[in-house]
Amino acid sequence: MKNRTKKCGTVTALILCLWMAAAAMGQENREKLSFEADDSLEDIRFKIEHNGYDFTVDHNWVFDMPSEDKENFLRRSAPVSPRRSDDSTGAGPLLEALRKREDLPAAFDWRNKDGHSYIGPVKNQGQCGSCYSFGANAAAEGTYNSATGKYDADCADFSESFIIWCMGKVSPYSSHFKGCDGADYDYYELQGLTDKGMITESDFAYTTSDPGECQHWDKAAQKFKSWHRVGCNDIEALKTAIKTFGVVDAAVMVNSAFEAYKSGIYEDTNTACDADPCYYAQTNHAVALVGWGEQNGKGYWILRNSWGTEWGELGYMRIAHTAAKVSCATAYLVYDAKSPVVSTEAADSVTAVSAKINGKVNPNGTAATYYFEYGDSTKYGKKTTEKSAGSGSSAAAVSETLSMLAPNTTYHYRLVAKNTSGTSYGEDQTFFTFSGTAAKPKAVTGQADNMSFISATLNGTVNPMGAAARYYFDYGTTSAYGSVSSPPGVTEIGSADIAVKADISKLTPGTTYHYRLVAENTSGKTLGEDRTFNTGGEQLAVNFLQDGGFESGMQNPYWTDISKQWESNIYQQDEVTQALAGDWFVWFSGIEGLTENASLAQTAVFPSQGEAVLKFWLMMFSDPTGILESGTLNVKIDNETVFTSSEKDADIYPDWKEIAVDVSKFADGESHTLTFGADFPLGAITSFLIDDVSLEGKKTTGGEGLKFDVNSDGKVNLGDVIYLLKMFAGGTQ
Repeated sequence: MKNRTKKCGTVTALILCLWMAAAAMGQENREKLSFEADDSLEDIRFKIEHNGYDFTVDHNWVFDMPSEDKENFLRRSAPVSPRRSDDSTGAGPLLEALRKREDLPAAFDWRNKDGHSYIGPVKNQGQCGSCYSFGANAAAEGTYNSATGKYDADCADFSESFIIWCMGKVSPYSSHFKGCDGADYDYYELQGLTDKGMITESDFAYTTSDPGECQHWDKAAQKFKSWHRVGCNDIEALKTAIKTFGVVDAAVMVNSAFEAYKSGIYEDTNTACDADPCYYAQTNHAVALVGWGEQNGKGYWILRNSWGTEWGELGYMRIAHTAAKVSCATAYLVYDAKSPVVSTEAADSVTAVSAKINGKVNPNGTAATYYFEYGDSTKYGKKTTEKSAGSGSSAAAVSETLSMLAPNTTYHYRLVAKNTSGTSYGEDQTFFTFSGTAAKPKAVTGQADNMSFISATLNGTVNPMGAAARYYFDYGTTSAYGSVSSPPGVTEIGSADIAVKADISKLTPGTTYHYRLVAENTSGKTLGEDRTFNTGGEQLAVNFLQDGGFESGMQNPYWTDISKQWESNIYQQDEVTQALAGDWFVWFSGIEGLTENASLAQTAVFPSQGEAVLKFWLMMFSDPTGILESGTLNVKIDNETVFTSSEKDADIYPDWKEIAVDVSKFADGESHTLTFGADFPLGAITSFLIDDVSLEGKKTTGGEGLKFDVNSDGKVNLGDVIYLLKMFAGGTQ
């Protein structure tokens, strides 16, 4: 309400001022009128004036929407089965931030923090009751951006469709939200961000139409560490959560005035969190809060809506701290950012007074900077100019050219990178600045020795030919090599032959390796001749999967377990249904009167020897009448189906039967995702039982009775390495 009191001078003016002040006080004490669902704009404007509010309203697409459509549009509601109290509903790390009692500014806005915006453009949910996904993703984007230092054009843009059409179709989320049908008060959409993570809008663009079975589970997802509620109507705590963690998810009780909002500081009479627990106070729409401010002594939140930029103040609303129950049910996310990954690479273009030094930086999704340290010892003492490494999630090559170096000097250098999560240091490398005239070095590849199943020593001879020479060995399973011994060596200045060697490890047993010596000085590079050696052993089949017998049970750490209707696809045997071996097995089955979509997936590094066989045991139960619809089992590697079965095959698998599928086309040593998926149309009661899954590739044995396993990352188990070392030392027979 505007201030009607003015400075009073004359007696007449004093009397007038007293009358106006009394009128103003009367209006302050006047009972506030509530906004109703069927209020016209004239009704709303009358109540705004009557209540002394200071905001404007006008027609827009939501206010003008037919009332029956609004019922399906504003779809946030109380849960059928309220969530039990757990860590996610507690205050979490916000408590530590509150204990610091840092002074909060009068205004804060993630749209303009230090001149940058940490939240992308306002979105529009359309005529779909999917506000819950937009509120959750606004919080996710703001939290991720603030944690990783992404802003302006680099802001994350997450997929609302992934929440409504993927998470919304699987347990446990499907009983709390789904598609355009809204969500309940339990914020399972935030739980999904911590369980499954979130993919980008470019991976799955927003659509208000059900696209059918989700095809996007294999996309790279950003997982959040946790989510937590903020105390009801706790203004200081909510401000602290916004400033510390990022944009927060919130809920409001929308009425006619909220729908018609155009500008100003919104107020209404819905201010009490009148429920037990208080965050179950009645609300019907999800939004996000990006900051706060103050005007004429009145505090407000900056509310981000999902009704497009034509609504409100370019899609935003300034809302009084407790209006529309906006501070009753708020929640924030926590994103655990990681420090960069760096590696120092070999120098090149070395002269008597200059050199180019190289490295690689992976910012790990958080804005990072890098520089090189260098000097004539490992104390370094000098550094290059600090530069941006971006905020990507893959390694990028970086380099700097050093000048004004001292001739005939060995220099040490390393790469350093840092982001908001910490500083990472690359390994030390060296180069030598030779001053003088020299011929190209000579390089003679020698015979390898000290071969084990996983390592070898490569030998050779280098003649620097009058200059210091840098040398290393190329090696790999073909004459194209692909790997380089590290770190490179540097000879003294001279013209005599020098014996050199390099130890290499992490080799594949039972494999032929090619190698050659490479030497270079200021006059050029010389490649030694190609030679070969073998890592001994007889190759046998091993399982490249983890827990193929499912003995880790439900909530299995190795398998991604998704079911639309059941708590889990992994079951413990009982008197009626027995596992093939052990106590646990997979059971895909339909349910009468409902559809079911289920899957079980594991990502593993496949064999690299060009041969691979997928084996599993299958048993089926079918509809004895043959009347009902049939379920279908599909086994896929990545997105390619390698095996399928349905009810027509029930006679083939009445009991446990082993299936073997040649998947050698995927035996490339890279990561692939194996998925067992089952789809059951309405009424299908087919059952597919699966146990003892294996992906057989190759491993090596050093003799009869000697065996060792290979992990899913292709590395030999440490225990087996120790065993092999003992054997070579004569300590094991």
